[in-house]
Amino acid sequence: MPYTGLVMSSRLLSRSTLLSSSAAIAAAALINRPAPAVAQVDPHDTPAKLTPIKLAPGVFALLAPQDRIWCNLSWVVFKDYTLVLDGGTHFEAEQVLPVIKSTTDVPVRLVLNTHHHGDHSYGNAFWVENGATVMGSAAIRSEYARLEPKRLHEWPAAKVVPQFAAELAETHLHPPSMLLPTRTAFDDGDQRVELLHFGPAHTTADTLAWLPKQKILATGDVVVNGPLNVVWDAHALNWIKVLDQVEALGARTVIPGHGPMGDASTIVGQRAYFIALREGVRQIIAQGGDASIVRAAVPKMRAALLANPQIARWTITNDTFLPDLFSLSGQMGRFYSELTGKPYLAAGSLEERYAASRANICCAALIG
Repeated sequence: MPYTGLVMSSRLLSRSTLLSSSAAIAAAALINRPAPAVAQVDPHDTPAKLTPIKLAPGVFALLAPQDRIWCNLSWVVFKDYTLVLDGGTHFEAEQVLPVIKSTTDVPVRLVLNTHHHGDHSYGNAFWVENGATVMGSAAIRSEYARLEPKRLHEWPAAKVVPQFAAELAETHLHPPSMLLPTRTAFDDGDQRVELLHFGPAHTTADTLAWLPKQKILATGDVVVNGPLNVVWDAHALNWIKVLDQVEALGARTVIPGHGPMGDASTIVGQRAYFIALREGVRQIIAQGGDASIVRAAVPKMRAALLANPQIARWTITNDTFLPDLFSLSGQMGRFYSELTGKPYLAAGSLEERYAASRANICCAALIG
């Protein structure tokens, strides 16, 4: 495929619904009561309207509908090919491709996975079937080897949402075949996109897409805009350092992995949020507190975070009783484990046993 100017240098459950339902699912598993019914939805349903946002000539973004477990996607139209930034899920890719075609006749030939998580990469096979090559950080293949296909087969939500299980059954894993160095540029004289890896953050293999001419940055989940940070594969302490480098790029427009469009303040706020978590947990440790004290401090930490207008938007207001996928406890636990080298969940405890049963999805980083 002629990549001109290549220069090396559903209505699915929303994340918020998944959060609120996870507590009920967890409790049911532990006290042997049936989980409450979850609304039946059809992932094949097309959202009422998928409207692309034109950010600059040949540069578009599409924000994930709030009722779906999708990621934000964007694309850049070069002279000879279109580059899609993030692969999405299987059904997301199916529904997004026609939207892309409504903006350009230039075919999609390159797709970036910002990281390995399924909401950003389970659509890979679809893109390949439609003539694209999928790219990712050089470290992304090892993440696939470490975690897949277990996550695909054992995602807990699939056990209670039949339509989600149906999507996963139709999903075929396809890791990226083009592995990138820490910095890669695509430049045809008009458009330029730099794919950057600053080190482990949200995952080991995060890649960001930087458009220096337009000052537009697509971050994957290194930056999200709302209470949507997932820490299961995170390197939380280094994440703060990565955000320093991300902020230094000078972005004016930020396309986060999830949530509304942002700007430079979105990066600043995300970093400040993590610093507040780190310092809060560090203070507990300095006073001799262990993991149980960290867990007990969650309500106080939440109140402090919500009282700070710069960082309140990233604070999860409803927690499961476990350090689960979308919990403030889990975020604090990630910092505790990294700061102390100790597990956040007591070995052999009821919480640890449940977390271990879900380790492929929620707590692998927390139980050591």
